Amino acid sequence: MRTDAASAFKDLLGLSHGELSREEEESLAASVEIAGYQEGEVVVHEESVERNCLFYVLSGCVSVSQRSTDADQQVRDSPDCVEMHKAYPGGFLGQLQVLTSEPSFFTYKLVDFIGCVQ
Repeated sequence: MRTDAASAFKDLLGLSHGELSREEEESLAASVEIAGYQEGEVVVHEESVERNCLFYVLSGCVSVSQRSTDADQQVRDSPDCVEMHKAYPGGFLGQLQVLTSEPSFFTYKLVDFIGCVQ
C-alpha cells in the first residue's frame, strides 16, 4: 500500500518513471504515510514546527487559517483566526513550511473527515 501511495504521490508531483534513482524511490516509499483525520481536528497549528511535511488531500476538506494581526503586526487579544483558503481533494498543503523549514504560517483544521498522503 505504501509503495502504491508513493507511486501515486510521485505522479502527482510530475515525476516521470526513471527520474528518481532506486535509492530515492525507496526513500520516498518509506516516508509516505496515508492518514485519516476526524472533523474538527487540527492537523497543524500556526507557528508549529512539529509536522514539517507536504500534505495531499485525498478526501474531505481542510480549512487553512491564520491569526488576525493589527497594523503593528502584534497578535490581537482575541483568538480569532481568519480563514484564508479551503483545500479539497487534489489540493496540496505545507509547501511553504517544507521549502523554508520555518514554523507553519497557518493552522490546518478539518472541516470534515479527511484522508491524505503526507
